[in-house]
Amino acid sequence: MAQFDAPGVYIEEKEPGSRPIQGVGTSVAGFVGRTPLGGPQAGPLLVTSWNQFKRTFGELTDGFPTTYSIYGFFQNGGSLCYVARIGAEADAQAHAELPAADDGDTIALRITAGAEGSLSVEVTPPPEGQEDAYSLIVRRDAQEIARYESTALRRGTRGALAIPDAPTAPVELTEVTRGRRPAPGTYPLTVPSQATLTDKDYLGDTDARTGLAGLAAVDEVTMLVAPDLMAPADGAEVDLALAKAVQGAMCDQCTTLKDRMAILDPPPGCTPQQVVEWKRDAGLDSEFAAVYYPWFGVYDPGASRPRFLPPAGHLAGVWCRSDTNRGVHKAPANEPVSGVIELQTQVTRAEHGLMNPEGINVVRVFPSGGIRVWGARTATTTRREWQYVNVRRLFNYIEESIAEGTQWVVFEPNDPNLWQRIVRTVSAFLFVTWRDGALFGRKPEEAFYVRCDESTNPPETIEEGRVVIEIGLAPVKPAEFVVFEISQFPGGALVSE
Repeated sequence: MAQFDAPGVYIEEKEPGSRPIQGVGTSVAGFVGRTPLGGPQAGPLLVTSWNQFKRTFGELTDGFPTTYSIYGFFQNGGSLCYVARIGAEADAQAHAELPAADDGDTIALRITAGAEGSLSVEVTPPPEGQEDAYSLIVRRDAQEIARYESTALRRGTRGALAIPDAPTAPVELTEVTRGRRPAPGTYPLTVPSQATLTDKDYLGDTDARTGLAGLAAVDEVTMLVAPDLMAPADGAEVDLALAKAVQGAMCDQCTTLKDRMAILDPPPGCTPQQVVEWKRDAGLDSEFAAVYYPWFGVYDPGASRPRFLPPAGHLAGVWCRSDTNRGVHKAPANEPVSGVIELQTQVTRAEHGLMNPEGINVVRVFPSGGIRVWGARTATTTRREWQYVNVRRLFNYIEESIAEGTQWVVFEPNDPNLWQRIVRTVSAFLFVTWRDGALFGRKPEEAFYVRCDESTNPPETIEEGRVVIEIGLAPVKPAEFVVFEISQFPGGALVSE
């Protein structure tokens, strides 16, 4: 307390007895996969829009399922995600090989760029009467950033295009076949990527902040997605042993951190019975994971037919949209899926009845509702109290919010005054949570309780430097089975109550 010597009015600022708990975010996805462009390799990058992603990591590209999954994430309501790029060396540079105008199987020029961003190079047609003349225009998105005239390129040598905003990372031009003019057209510059990924690529390194290990260090992430796992490059067969190991690692990370869930993809082209057998064989029985079936058919601007993709990226966006519109306590089901034009498999009600008890969420087509998520279960079949996605995520949200919002308690005097302050703080947060509809009960005392007194903190507990708070919650459960009991009664007769 300040010392007062002279009479007068004094004002002192005083810390409040307790601080309100702010709810943490629940709508941040973590993607691990290959991308066409380099992007950062040092750790996961926060991406807030599709335009930012394509500038840094590349456009929708054949052989890179992650690009389509992240596009579907933003299309369905996602707004924040972290991208951990794998499958390329840290010093890999974007490049393009330009075919010769008179022979498409012969490479005329190779172009390599050290600058980041979504780069492309355009070869202009030769002017009339100048068959060997052409211009090379380098663009980032739609903006021209450099130009090179063929008259300045000496045969058998290399040229360099200086980029104004990246003078230390020029575009290098190498003549591969002497005397050949490149064919007119626009060519994207992409980073060479590993077609075959290993478990080390996915699991990553903690110190280098790569792969899943890099996402583990990002507290904001609340869901994990690995689109490439079930969709390997170049049409290769799915490595189910690799998928089992990586999906198991995703579940382990979520179980350990208790602040996120894994959204898992099934193998492609499976029947409902095969998906059930796959899940059992893979040992996927985790309350911190959710499995969705079937694969989605999406519009592909580079092909004349739908492209089938694993569903997890789109579903991560649906989770985010549901959180924003209704709250994390609302099951992310009976929700439309945007950007999907067909499903790889049409599931019947009987088949759905086989899959739902096994913890496999089905996406179905309804005549009046379109394509909708029609399941809200976690992957566990043994811990029935955690069988619903929204219940698990609600507890993740409450636990993380309380953990972050009560840091002020550490090293405070462990006495009844502190216990009362903790109870007031936590109760106020849970009251707001109940008022928002996340907890079951007509009155707050039916929805939750908070206990922190002599019964939870006996002398021996205090001596160990611990303060123990007991919290009980009654979460709302989704109305998964709606039953109308209908019977006949004599018309006009009175029905006794």
